[in-house]
Amino acid sequence: MLFTIVTVTLNSETTIAKAIESVLGQTFHDYEYIVQDGASTDSTIEIAKRVGKERVNIFIEKDMGISHAFNKGILKSQGEYILLLSSDDMFYDSGVLGKVAKFIQSEGRPSILHGDTVHDYLARPKIVSGNPDIRYLRKGMMVNHSTCFIRRDIYQRHGLFNLSYKLAMDYELLLRFYLAKTEFTYMPLVVTRAGMDGVSSKNIFASLREVYKIQRAHKIPQPVALSNYLRSTIRLFCRRGLTRIGLNVLVRIYQKRLSINKKIPFRSKSCSDKIETMGS
Repeated sequence: MLFTIVTVTLNSETTIAKAIESVLGQTFHDYEYIVQDGASTDSTIEIAKRVGKERVNIFIEKDMGISHAFNKGILKSQGEYILLLSSDDMFYDSGVLGKVAKFIQSEGRPSILHGDTVHDYLARPKIVSGNPDIRYLRKGMMVNHSTCFIRRDIYQRHGLFNLSYKLAMDYELLLRFYLAKTEFTYMPLVVTRAGMDGVSSKNIFASLREVYKIQRAHKIPQPVALSNYLRSTIRLFCRRGLTRIGLNVLVRIYQKRLSINKKIPFRSKSCSDKIETMGS
């Protein structure tokens, strides 16, 4: 089996149906789909069972947080590559897995693949492009985690999510893999449509503080880690301030030209062209 898709849920009744439908709608079928639920008290489980039918493996188990739930799903996986698709995310279109499969074959089965995501819930939707220069992971999160296809043996070799981190756990995982000399391969492919309910996006300043702790834990020199933290915090304050006073054009210039992750205006046709070019 080539892929395992894992979706972690906890009271995700408003979004889980679209996530599942985007997986089941794939034209490439060599995958298993795991929904790892943390004992939801709303209708998440009922919706997952109704929409997923026999194609989705649903596991209902209490956990100690998102990292623990991710680990549970990963440990149950049988696919060669594992993708963690959040319950409020979805695949960009029905051809994503097929194109990723072709890319894997053409690139000799790389260790980690990552691509682009669309933030189309915004007033001005944009594509957030994964940075091909993986060295920027030393500065901060420059990989779209929802687009990462990670070979299962990489988890076996370098470990699962660290339960100590509650917000930037994906950054810690990828930084650890990078520092262990794991190969990252960028795909010029729009993989997902990102939701806006992520834990780290709701607690952005706390997430930045946790990134600083992670960098220090991984022996990144304190002056470098502190500089990264201060730069990210100042950028966030400036971006919010400019947005508040109506100078969004300056924010867009920064995001397009200076951000670690390039953010470009979303146009449905341009995304499709990009995917088709990559998959040909």
